[in-house]
Amino acid sequence: MVRNIINNINGTNGKYLLFKKKPVDVLMYLQDNTRPKYVSYISKEINCTYAHTEKILDTFRELSMVSFKKDGRRKYIKLTNKGEKIGKLVENLLIICNDR
Repeated sequence: MVRNIINNINGTNGKYLLFKKKPVDVLMYLQDNTRPKYVSYISKEINCTYAHTEKILDTFRELSMVSFKKDGRRKYIKLTNKGEKIGKLVENLLIICNDR
């Protein structure tokens, strides 16, 4: 019953009730080790503006969740140990929210 309430609040998907969608999308994207990890590619893949993606990543950096490495004009992003741990926790919470 509680799960139905969570999933139906104002038509909102329950997994985004506790988290903002774009930061979760960025974090889940960074956890996938097979994809390129630079801002323009991430923003395109998660359907977000470059500026908003960069702002999310700057916040993640302030929280010591990611580190940046500049190579020419590209800024590559890597999850720190802390970021990986948080990513795994969020992923597990999303799995629980989607478990029916």
